[in-house]
This record gives sequence, C-alpha cells and structure tokens, in this order.
Amino acid sequence: MRLIFASTEDLEKHFLATFIRRIPVIVKILPIAERGQFERLAFIHHFFRREAQRLNHDLALDGEIVSQLMRETLEGNVGGLENLIRNICASAWTFGERDSGLLHIKAGLLPDRLLADAPFTLQQNSERVMIYRDGDAQPLFSGRHHEYQRLTENICSLCEELAQDNISVRTFEKLIYQNVTLYLDALMNQESTVSLQDKRLRFIEDVGKAIAVNYDLQLNVEFAYLTGRYLTSLPLAPRSVAEPVRLVMQRWLDSSAGLAQRIAEKLLDVVNNKYDLLIDTLDRLAITAIVSNAIDATSGGKVKALIIAHGYSTASSIAGVANRLIGEKIYQAMDMPMEVAFNDVSRAVVDYLQHTNTRAGVMVLIDMGYTKEIADALLSVINGPLVVVDNVTTRMALNVASEIALGKNIEQIAEEIVPLNQSRWDVFWPAEKKERVLLVTCITGIGTAFKFKNLMEKSLLNDFDINIIACEYTRLKNSRTAVSLLHQYEVIAVVGTHDPQLAGVPWVGIEELLGEQGHRHLSQLLSGYLNEKQIALINKNMVREFSLHNVVNSLTILNAGKTMGHIETIIAEWQNTLGFHFNNNLIISLYVHLSCMIERLVMRNEISHYKDLEQFTRQHGEFIAMVNHSFQRLKILYNVALPVAEIGYIHDIFELRIEDFSW
Repeated sequence: MRLIFASTEDLEKHFLATFIRRIPVIVKILPIAERGQFERLAFIHHFFRREAQRLNHDLALDGEIVSQLMRETLEGNVGGLENLIRNICASAWTFGERDSGLLHIKAGLLPDRLLADAPFTLQQNSERVMIYRDGDAQPLFSGRHHEYQRLTENICSLCEELAQDNISVRTFEKLIYQNVTLYLDALMNQESTVSLQDKRLRFIEDVGKAIAVNYDLQLNVEFAYLTGRYLTSLPLAPRSVAEPVRLVMQRWLDSSAGLAQRIAEKLLDVVNNKYDLLIDTLDRLAITAIVSNAIDATSGGKVKALIIAHGYSTASSIAGVANRLIGEKIYQAMDMPMEVAFNDVSRAVVDYLQHTNTRAGVMVLIDMGYTKEIADALLSVINGPLVVVDNVTTRMALNVASEIALGKNIEQIAEEIVPLNQSRWDVFWPAEKKERVLLVTCITGIGTAFKFKNLMEKSLLNDFDINIIACEYTRLKNSRTAVSLLHQYEVIAVVGTHDPQLAGVPWVGIEELLGEQGHRHLSQLLSGYLNEKQIALINKNMVREFSLHNVVNSLTILNAGKTMGHIETIIAEWQNTLGFHFNNNLIISLYVHLSCMIERLVMRNEISHYKDLEQFTRQHGEFIAMVNHSFQRLKILYNVALPVAEIGYIHDIFELRIEDFSW
C-alpha cells in the first residue's frame, strides 16, 4: 500500500522535522509563476482550447492577452489561471463579436488589475493568436513565430551555401546579420508598445551595455538594443534544425567567431541566470553575428593597456590619474596585494583580454618582475603583439597613454616613449595562426595609401578573410617595422607605387593590377590562399573597380574626366620632349601618381621633402624644367605652385619603369 498526500502548506513550518524525515519521497511541484515560459504558455493554450471546444467556436485572441497572462503573477496558481481564462471567454461570448464559428477576444476583457499594468498607446496591435477547437493540440503560434520560421529557413540556406564553399565565412557572417535585422524590423511592425517596454528587454539591454563597459569594448548603441530585441522575441516553443546544418553553425562559432562568440556567450550566461529563455545554436549564431557587427563597426585599432602593481590600490591609482588626465579610459588596473599569488591576478587579466579586441596589441605596465610569467599566461589569448614594460610610474603611464590615444603602433610607442622613462621593455608574439593581409603603400604618403586600400576593399578581398592594411612607405623601409609586421601578420604581398623591398614578400605595382596582365598577377598572389572560383570572383570585381577612370575618380576630389584630360596632354608633351613612347605600365603609373599630386597641389598639401633634394636639383635640371613647362597651364588654372620635391617623385617613377633613364 502507498499513501500519497498533497498540501499547499509549507512543510517546514507545519510539520516536525522528525516527521518529515520519515517521509520517503517528497515532490515539490512549483507554482505556475515559478515555472518555465514554455510550460506557462502550454497551460494558457490548454485552457483557451478547452473553452473553444466548450463554446464550439475557434478563438481569435489579441496578442496582448497572452503577453499579459505570461507576465503577471496570478493568485490561485493553476486553478486561478483556469478561472481567469474561463471568465474572459464568458465575457467575450456575452459582449464580444462572433461570426462563422469564430469568437473574437479583445484585450479590454482582461480584469482591470491587469489592464492597469499595460500602458496606454495609440498604436494598434495587429497581432492575433488563433486557438482552434479541432485538430491536435499545438503551441500558440503568432506572427512572431512565422517571422522566426522565415529567419530559420534563410539561415539554414546560408549554412548550406557555406558548407558547399559557395560563400566565404565573412560573407556568411554579413548575411546572417542582415537576416537578423530584417527579422527584427518585421517584428517592429507587429508588436505593441507593451512589448517594447518589456522588463526583460530593458534588463538585457543593460547587461549588454555593462559587458561592453566591463571589457572596454566601444560597441555601437545598436548592439544592446538589437540583442535585447532578439532575445525577447524568441518563440516560446522548442525548435530545432537539421543536424548537418547545426554542425555548420557550431563549426563557425568555434573556429571563426572568436571574440564575438566569447562576448555573446558571456551575455547569454548572464541573461539565462535570470530568465529561462529557450536558446539553441541558431540563436547563439544570431547573437554572435550582432556582436561581431558591433565590434567591426567600432573597431578603432587602439592598443589595449593594463597596469599591474603590488599593493591594494597602486595600479588603480596610477591608472585612474592617467585615464582622467587623458580624458578617456586607456588603462585597465589590476591590483596585486602582497598575499595574493600572481596566478590569481593572471586569471583576471586573461578573462579581460579574452573578451576584448587585441588585434592592435596589448601593453602591460608592471612595477617589477613577472615578465616571462605574463607572456606565458597571455600569448594564448591575444591576437596581436604583447609588450611588457617594467618599473611603471605615473609619468610613464601618462606618456604611454597619450601615444595610445593618438592611435600609434605598439612597438613605436615602446621604442620612443619607454626609454625616456629608464624602463626596460620586451615584445612577444602569439604563436597561433596569423591574420592574412595585403599591405598597400604609396611613396607620397599614408593618405593615398588609404585611398588605394578603400578601392581594393570593393573587390571583396575582405570577404575571403584577406584584410587590407595601408602602411607608410617610409615605415615599410624601416627594418624594425617590417619585422614587426611579418611577426604580426601573414603578409601575402605588398601593393603600391614603389617596391619597399620587404624581405621574402612579393611586390606588385598598382599599374600592373590595372594592366592587361592584372588577372595573371592576381592569380600568382592568391593561388596559395584561394581557389580558382574565388580568384575569378575577385578579379571580376577588380576589373570593374580598377578601370583607370574609377581609380582616378577614387583617388581625387577633382573631376576625373578633366583631370585625365590634363594628364593626357602632359604625358604626350613628355613623350615628345624625351623622344620615345611610354609603355602601358609607365602611363598608368603616371596617371595614378599625377592625379593624386594635382589634388595635393589644389588642397595646398604638397610634398616639400625629398631625399637629397639639393643634389637632385643640380643633377636633373633639364627634367625639372621639362616638368615645370608642361604644368604651366595647370599652375595658372588652379593657381598652384609645383615644388621640386614633387618633381623628384615623378623622376623616381621614370627611373623605376625605364632602364638607364638619364634625364
């Protein structure tokens, strides 16, 4: 014989401990307010469906009714919910609309105490939830569910495209983000102000902002809002995707998402501790895409800096002074009391760096020792170089912070600033797979290099995980800078106007990419990194973007047609004076260089420095006279002067492209 008893009383308060110990099995059934969302939704659906069968009518509910019943804590537990739904349906039967076997149940039929919690809005809520009296029982499906189904189908299709190598990892990520934003836009047109003021939405937004602040991530304002909107709009019914598709999603999360995936997991952990959301792999993918877009949109490329010092507040004091005087948060402080082991501090440092962008490098300022221990602990979790500086002082922290705020390179900061403070520094490089890059450079300055970079990015190289970095020509010629770049990146090639002669790295001139053999040069550069299909796609885009007119138009603010007309006249005059025809590569080089130079002259931003300027003036007087003569019309037209230094760079192009050029 087994005896089973039920009680709504608190056992601890009403029964002796000795009696409770003699009960072999005690099962605590949670009240409905403490149960999961899916279970609460199932109760609501069950009771409404039973009323639909009793009334022999299908029910059309305002979406707001379900939202309020899910949100509110009701008296009477499950029985209280059942009675409330019965009263709502009875009121609708008596006072509501019904036609052709359909009973309309409006939100106004809710009890006054529930309506009082719903803010008034002029916006009508068009969302309807249907309850059918016949057929198998199924979860409550609303417009939001159907939008989510569409999102799921689109993402699954993208996963199949990625698995077949029809799209790149970068394109996959962009398309996921686009689909998520389209999904959220569709929901905005269906939901009422009540749902927009959901407490969960505000909580999730606050969590997103707190994580961004805690890990020094300058994420855009949209990040927290989109994350909150997505998580509060999830369907409450369990869902799943095909196993092969789920594996593609998981593989992308594990291997490609990196920092974004770690931030997304941190956010989901915090949210799940408070709300029992049903989150599957697809949702993790969507949230990670939102985070990744926010990181890409705000990535400033600044060095991350930490101060570690012994004592209860030494590091905090130095960091606080430096951050306040610089006017932005540069340093993260890690205090190390004497009784705390370094391993405990290093765990906190690792947690911070795992959730922040370290591509530009990490600079650790420490008061004494632990250089090797810091390197051992951090190199596995960062993506850029690590510089450890000892003997930290407030003065040094200020000097370093001012350089970081200016966006300077980490090794440049260490070389120029640290020695002034009589400190020692060491640089370390992460051993894991390096980021693949193409370096773009121009002898006339970083501004033109950035214009070339922007033009090349339109060819979709970035979509195949090949980043394009603009570098100053003089810095590439510096051996220490070159070594630093080769340590930090897997440099595929240098593209530019002049060869910086980077050891072991091929160089290709801009004019060669523009010329007839552009596809051959491109294939040689990328054959070890991309397949033929991908190279063909990039070449197609490059042919479109790298037409001579497009290049000139991209490099200058002046009218491209007029500029090219002036340059054509100048080149024809030079050919006549020099007595020979220029080859195509030389002509293209001159078009590109002269278009940028003319813009510099018009903007009063001309180059005034050139190596051995006096010697060049003495030895190449005829060449200088020829160039000045050909530019007379432009000088008058734009009221500009042509410095000899600019003519020197034109001469360099002739020397590079013509063997034994003697002018």
